[in-house]
Amino acid sequence: MLIKLTKGKLFRLIAVATAICMLVTSSTSAKLFSRDVASWETKISAELWSIMAEKSNDDLIPIWLWLRDIDRSVITNALITERGLDPAIYENEVWFEKEIVADLARQVEERVGYEEAYCKDKDGMSLVDWAINDRVDEYIMAKREIVMREYSALNDMFITNNVGVRQREIIHSSRSSPSIILEATKTEIENYAKQSIVNDISLYVELIQETC
Repeated sequence: MLIKLTKGKLFRLIAVATAICMLVTSSTSAKLFSRDVASWETKISAELWSIMAEKSNDDLIPIWLWLRDIDRSVITNALITERGLDPAIYENEVWFEKEIVADLARQVEERVGYEEAYCKDKDGMSLVDWAINDRVDEYIMAKREIVMREYSALNDMFITNNVGVRQREIIHSSRSSPSIILEATKTEIENYAKQSIVNDISLYVELIQETC
């Protein structure tokens, strides 16, 4: 992925890309707030409670289950120890300019000379711009991969510990958020809600696009 941009736009790109990586892909992301003082009943949406009241103990209900979010330090530590990329530098405009941009510019200047380093190509990008661009891209991709890995591990662990033995259908296990869409009986839903790792449970309704 190559993103054509100048140094003045780099920090904005990193900030936006980081937010996209770390936020869930649905408006339901609001469900990730802590529920330390809430009773387990409040974790189940009113709509889902209504559906549960109509079902027998054996009926399966499609639900959208949200887990507690991962600790952000897990992502930070993985970026530093596995990739050598410190978010404190890449996500701070001043430090990014000082530690990354200045160093890359120096390397390019030493390799090809000052004039060649800043000569613009047909896309309006210099060799320094491309070097910085590649480093930004490296950070964005590394963070995305680690985020997806950690969310996948979190969701898989919950499925293994709670769902696998029941052989319920897993409709979707997200790789970008702490959420799972699955089938469960109303007793199972209540048991899920009683677990501290679970934040919210709502009815899952598949969206069907209408065609003309």
